[in-house]
Amino acid sequence: MARRRDGYRAMTRRHRPKPPMRAIRGPSDQAIPPTPEWLQHHDAEQADDPQAGIKARGWRRASKPLQLYAAARIDRTGLDACRQYLDDYEIGIAGAVVANGGSGGGVERDARLDAATRYRRAVQAVGDVAAAVLDTAVVRDASWSVTARVLGRKGGNAVEAAKRAACLAIEALAEHYFGRRAGGE
Repeated sequence: MARRRDGYRAMTRRHRPKPPMRAIRGPSDQAIPPTPEWLQHHDAEQADDPQAGIKARGWRRASKPLQLYAAARIDRTGLDACRQYLDDYEIGIAGAVVANGGSGGGVERDARLDAATRYRRAVQAVGDVAAAVLDTAVVRDASWSVTARVLGRKGGNAVEAAKRAACLAIEALAEHYFGRRAGGE
């Protein structure tokens, strides 16, 4: 350390004491909201505690089919078709574990093959463009702007066009799975 004229030692940056550690998160009873950049690309809402009737800690992402159902753009049949499509993808294509009560590997393998067959038939029934919209909005749960980019849309009404395309794709999916259209719009 170098000496100053008054006799004290000058502290260099290396010898300065470190500041005390600060908590990265706030108090434990507060949830840190997502950043505006994250909210720009994800649809999220603050989670409610239905039993207590108060805001709970944390944030909950709203799925795209539930958003369309809440806005009365699809009905319950369309919501059920989306759930079936997602289950078929997760079990048949992504390889999720099937809870079958421990009855053996043959049942699980058959369930995966059946789900993969149902998924492929649904993709063929709705068509390539609708399948791309369903994979983006239902399976990946991407934002509406990402779904619009999959359709090749940009600009002011791209999100609305993506929602309309998703509604049409879900109607075709419900017609494939259940034999009836899932209207609402």
